[in-house]
Amino acid sequence: MSSNLARAIQQQPQHRTLLIDADLRDPQLHLALGAPPRPGLSDYLRGEVDEMSALQHGKEENLCFMPGGSYVPNPGELLCNGRLKVLLDGLTPILTGS
Repeated sequence: MSSNLARAIQQQPQHRTLLIDADLRDPQLHLALGAPPRPGLSDYLRGEVDEMSALQHGKEENLCFMPGGSYVPNPGELLCNGRLKVLLDGLTPILTGS
């Protein structure tokens, strides 16, 4: 499961981990992490929140999580609207420290 992999990676202090639940039809990853389901990716992709509002931080400093967010009837359209690329491009420097 991806949450186990993220937890294993974040055990290494030199690595930062971002886990995004992109299953917008049935987001469940927040359950494994004990996190609230929203705001999340769908809320960001719809332009309802900014990326920092959708990010949640784990107990450990180097683990960040973005849940799936609110229910959407058209997840394919949201994932292709261009905001996902903007999100990943914007978060990469934060995660890599560059």
